[in-house]
Amino acid sequence: MTPEAFQIFTAVVREKLKLVGYKTLSQADDISKARFLISGIILKVKFNTRIVIGGSRVVSEATYNVKWEVYNQQKRKIKYSEKTSSNATSDTGEDPLIIAFRESFREFLASDGLVDSIEKHLTIQTKR
Repeated sequence: MTPEAFQIFTAVVREKLKLVGYKTLSQADDISKARFLISGIILKVKFNTRIVIGGSRVVSEATYNVKWEVYNQQKRKIKYSEKTSSNATSDTGEDPLIIAFRESFREFLASDGLVDSIEKHLTIQTKR
């Protein structure tokens, strides 16, 4: 992955996390301050572009299969893991690779298992 693509994907993840109320660190922050780390392992990516007959329109499609993991730094272990699959089609010029990645991360954030694993940890922490 190019540094530019990494920055775009990181921005997508940060934006979505902030939208649902999670606190994120900036790139300048020390990563050891984070309670949880999230990784997205791209297992499969597919990208197709077609020119519609007559050449008046270009349609692009992207598909991702991603394995998401939440790593608990205090316990030094993976707290939660889930695979997502997403597709996106665009004929407007918006990059379907970014759209599909955003959708994959949105699915991950909406999963009951993620919410349960993080809330369980936060509940344990607040009882101390």
